[in-house]
Formats: sequence, C-alpha cells, structure tokens
Amino acid sequence: MSTRKLDDERPGDEGTKVPPSSEVMNPDKQPAEAEDLWHSLIHWHDLPHWLQDNHFIHGSYRRASYSYTRSLQSILHWHNESVNIWTHLVPATLSFPFAAFLYSVLEPRYEKASVADVIAMSCFFGGAAICLGLSAFYHTLSNHSPRVARFWNQLDYAGISVLIAGSFIPSVYYAFWCHPGKQWTYWIMVSNNPIMQAHY
Repeated sequence: MSTRKLDDERPGDEGTKVPPSSEVMNPDKQPAEAEDLWHSLIHWHDLPHWLQDNHFIHGSYRRASYSYTRSLQSILHWHNESVNIWTHLVPATLSFPFAAFLYSVLEPRYEKASVADVIAMSCFFGGAAICLGLSAFYHTLSNHSPRVARFWNQLDYAGISVLIAGSFIPSVYYAFWCHPGKQWTYWIMVSNNPIMQAHY
C-alpha cells in the first residue's frame, strides 16, 4: 500500500523531471537493445517526481512505462515491486479455488448449514480476493502514469475497506446469531466504510 502524492505530470510537461539520457529511447538502437533498456532498473533519484515514493529504497525501480503492456510485462521481471505483486497476486488467484475446496470438505460435515452460512463465509473469501487482486494490480500498474497510478491507488485502498467489510460480515453473523436487529445495524455501519472510501 502507498501514500505517495501523485501529480498530474506527463512527459514534456513543465515541472516534470527530465529522465537521464540513459532512459530516453534512442531510435537508432536495435530492438533488442531498446527492449533491454526498458527492463533495466533505475535509481530513486532518476525517477520522475510522481514515482518517488520512498527515498529509503534507493534502487531497483522500474521506469515510467506509459504503457499497460510494459507494466504488465514487468510482472515477469525482478524489481522492488515484485514481492508486493506476487504475494498479493498468488493468494488472490487461489482464494476462490480454496473457498470451493473448503466448501466441498465442510458441506458433508455440516448438513444443517444454511445458504446464509455459505453467503457469510463467501463474503470473507470474496473480500480477500478483491483486496489482494486490486493491490496486485496497483503495484503492477503504479509505474504507468500519474493518472493511472492514482486511480489504482484509490482502488487499492477501496480493496482494503472491502476486505474489512467482508471480514465483519461472518463475524457479526455468528456473534449476533440470535439478534437479527443488531446484525443489520453492524452490517450497515461497516458497509458504509467501503462506500465512503470509493466515493472519496
């Protein structure tokens, strides 16, 4: 997760840091050399202002891509966002298969479980998948451009709120099993959090 300030800077705009000569694509370079240049990593001081998030991390930064394709391709390369991407992408991908496996194991043991029980637990796994998935996409696309980075940064935080709400739903469901009124009161309160997060 990140709290960076993302300015509306674009290549050539006033105030945008001019990339070092090694970062500017040379049209005379061979395609293989140009591709190697895109995937070479740079130092914090060589980043555009909107990518300078944490000065304590000195190197292994991706270049600003201004391309969805190049940002997505960076998943397969090692850089300082790799751990953030993969530790969120893999669990997000496995959330639904694991939930289906858990259901197949538990369903025969708890014949009295209702549809409401299944929905309550599904909210948790769904919230986890959404949170981790949005986070993985944010860390993948954060080097695209200021506008794209800001958009996915907002979704990243919205995903946290969705996970919080998804975690509360089964907790409240079982804690207030005999008090439906209190269940709905807590659910409404918690649900307002991701709604407000998405709005702002």
